[in-house]
Amino acid sequence: LPYEVELAHYFRPDWKQLLVIIVFFAVMFAAVLLYSYRYEQKMRKVSEEKTRELKHQMTGNIAHELKTPVSSIRGYLETLVENPDLDDDNRRLFIERSYVQSLRLSELINDVALITKMEEAPSQFLKEPVNLKKMSDIVFEEFRAKLDQAHILIYNQLAEQLVVSGNPNLIYAIFRNLVENSLKYAGPDCEIHLEGKRTEKNTVIVYYDTGKG
Repeated sequence: LPYEVELAHYFRPDWKQLLVIIVFFAVMFAAVLLYSYRYEQKMRKVSEEKTRELKHQMTGNIAHELKTPVSSIRGYLETLVENPDLDDDNRRLFIERSYVQSLRLSELINDVALITKMEEAPSQFLKEPVNLKKMSDIVFEEFRAKLDQAHILIYNQLAEQLVVSGNPNLIYAIFRNLVENSLKYAGPDCEIHLEGKRTEKNTVIVYYDTGKG
């Protein structure tokens, strides 16, 4: 038969079908964007709730920790005020105990100020290379007298070349708090161990004592 088919008629684009496809992909793209936005909002809300809960717990812990030294100081001072005829030995004992509790109260206030500063102005804590071995040795040396008095031995097994990028003041505060906890709760005649354990991706710093705390 003669070839008389109009090819242009069959190869002419179907604009309606193309429009449907374009609209379909546009709707799918919008749905993906909307889902991503809602998921991000949900995760942000969860994060805010967790942060709010942690703040609430932290506030409660701080209030609890502050009550102890304040109550102790108040009790010692009330004893001194209500007993003017107290002998010199007991008077000196209560004054010394009040002084120790005031030092603890000062440390707690400094910790609260540090936490507030970290939250409100984290950019002020600039990072720089910090040698963990040297930093921990500085802290151990600072508490050397108290450690020797409690007969606590130190085993610092961190590598000499172990360096991290961080803020020296905050890293110092971490080691200081750990050693202070050992002195307060571990008891005498124990050991403090500090070491770095290498994993597949990073190095984990391990601190522990062998005391009763």
